[in-house]
Amino acid sequence: MFYGINQEEDVVAIARIGEALKVKAKLESSRKKDADFAGLSDFSLLWFFYPYLIVGSDWKRRKEAFKYLHGSLLLDAGGGSGWFSVEAYKKGFSVVSLDVSKKSNKASHALMDIENVKIPLLRASLANMPFRRDTFDSIVCFEVIEHIENVSAVFSELHRVLKEEGDLFITTPNGYGAYAIIQDIILPKIGFKTYHVHKFTEAALRRLISRSGFQINRFCNLEFLGPIFMAFFLMLRKFCKREFVFVLKLLYPDLAMAKDVPLRIGGTWMITCRNSGI
Repeated sequence: MFYGINQEEDVVAIARIGEALKVKAKLESSRKKDADFAGLSDFSLLWFFYPYLIVGSDWKRRKEAFKYLHGSLLLDAGGGSGWFSVEAYKKGFSVVSLDVSKKSNKASHALMDIENVKIPLLRASLANMPFRRDTFDSIVCFEVIEHIENVSAVFSELHRVLKEEGDLFITTPNGYGAYAIIQDIILPKIGFKTYHVHKFTEAALRRLISRSGFQINRFCNLEFLGPIFMAFFLMLRKFCKREFVFVLKLLYPDLAMAKDVPLRIGGTWMITCRNSGI
């Protein structure tokens, strides 16, 4: 077991690292050809995090989400650069992607053009969504709620637009784990701005979700130290102008061991919920 998962998934892991490098080449080509796309900075959601989106925690996030989600109509709430929306579309879901950020929607359009898919992209706040009650069969909300001031209003809206017995799949950083330490403490000290406005504890997050009318089915770690490995990879790439793939290989044993790490020290949490109809 080269990556510490199992033999079958080791093969997939190796293949996806190769896939990440191919996607990087495709994105680089698009940046050179498309003036709008080239205008996005190297810190854009599409470009800067491309290996993480393909082979890191997003790989596990997508894999787990597709095990859990049901129905046909899916909302990607806070869809960011559109990676999950594109993959869900290819798996047969009818997807709507919503994000308040103009830059995120621009990145999503660029990705969907590259992948040749058509998905409705809406720009709106998650605290005031333009949908009728009981619209969606499932909702995903990846790394979003920690960025929003009125997070209670967001959960109320998610509950409103999700059908009774519909599924909600959330990921968010442990407010005191590796991800939060990098984003909220280390990066600001070297000149980067943090966009996190909440530092959740497990107890506070459980209360928030339950009071919004959701039944929590699963609350576990998505990753442990993965953000540290990824930050190291990105720094090496930035300063050495090379792809140090060996660092990406460290992500897989981290993802595999995360489930055995206590929640209080996990890096990112993964929560599956159901609309209880309350």
